[in-house]
Amino acid sequence: MKFIGDVHSLFPQYLAILSQTEEPTIQLGDMGFGFEGVDPLPALPAKDRFIRGNHDDPVKCRAHPNYLGEFGYLEKEGIFFISGAYSIDKQWRVPGVSWWEEEELSQAQMYEALALYEKVKPEMVVSHDCPSVAALMFCNVLSDPWENSAKKLRYPSRTSQFLDQIYEVHAPRQWVFAHYHINRRCQIDHTLFVCVDELGCYVDHEPWACAVQSERL
Repeated sequence: MKFIGDVHSLFPQYLAILSQTEEPTIQLGDMGFGFEGVDPLPALPAKDRFIRGNHDDPVKCRAHPNYLGEFGYLEKEGIFFISGAYSIDKQWRVPGVSWWEEEELSQAQMYEALALYEKVKPEMVVSHDCPSVAALMFCNVLSDPWENSAKKLRYPSRTSQFLDQIYEVHAPRQWVFAHYHINRRCQIDHTLFVCVDELGCYVDHEPWACAVQSERL
């Protein structure tokens, strides 16, 4: 399985990655799907699927045949997926054009997702955002400026609190996400957290040797 980071409407580059990839892929949200003036995302090969982030129109995502859904469990792959995230820049965006009120899962959806997560206890989680413990680890070790990503940590959201909650319920073997626009990984207790950069790719190798704290991919 290959995981692809934020696309931000760069569909030609994204499609080029898919054309060179034989294995199944999951794009980790912020496809940039639904922005006004952006060409629609074409139908994709059945093996290539995506979740949504905070830069995606939820209605248009749900109508696309390759959208995985709001949340769920891929039993064959052992992957639990969670769509949605919070936009710290929503005051500069236009409702219904570049920002959507449903960008985060509803409270009812989160309750339902938590019940499923507790039941299946997955080997891997894929999401757009990540638990705060992982985001803080990345910020704390980075020597280069990461101002925009650090800002996201100062705005606790329904999504971040939910991801913290499910991580406390069960720590998966791996948690793969995007949102922070950097390639980075770190091991926290039993979980390897992997952040994938814009149009970056990460291939899950099983088993993967224990990662050095916050080693670059």
